[in-house]
Formats: sequence, C-alpha cells, structure tokens
Amino acid sequence: MYPSDNPGPTKPDGSVNFECHCVAHLVASPCGFEFREAISCQKSTPVEQLENGACSEELLSFMECAMRTQCFKTAKDKDSS
Repeated sequence: MYPSDNPGPTKPDGSVNFECHCVAHLVASPCGFEFREAISCQKSTPVEQLENGACSEELLSFMECAMRTQCFKTAKDKDSS
C-alpha cells in the first residue's frame, strides 16, 4: 500500500506520478525527458488512437535514447561490451 502522499504510478486525477519509486529511476536516467514525453502522451491519449499509432514518435525517441545511451545496461553489462 502506498502512503497517501505518494499514490503510486498514477495520481488520483489519472496523470503520471513521476515521483513514484517505480518510475523515478527512468525520470532520472539520461533519457528522462524522452521518458516523460512518451508516458505523458500515452496516458493522455485514448486507446483507439494509441492502437492507430499515436505517441509512436515519442516512444521511438525514448527507445532511440535508451539504445544510444545504454541507460538500461548494468555496470556489469557495460564492462563486457
């Protein structure tokens, strides 16, 4: 259960809670801006539009950043590459 001041990944109004521990590491990553853009777009877009490709540019930008910066690799993974 989450404390009342941190309701989890979604705020009561339906927006993204970027302070939640479950996404805070992504916000603080080198691709934090791109992550925020992609998730904010996804949360504010109806499912039908998402199924038709809405937010694809934002998601692609986040994925390209993640690949470019290797922000999801652990130190061990980076040492072996």
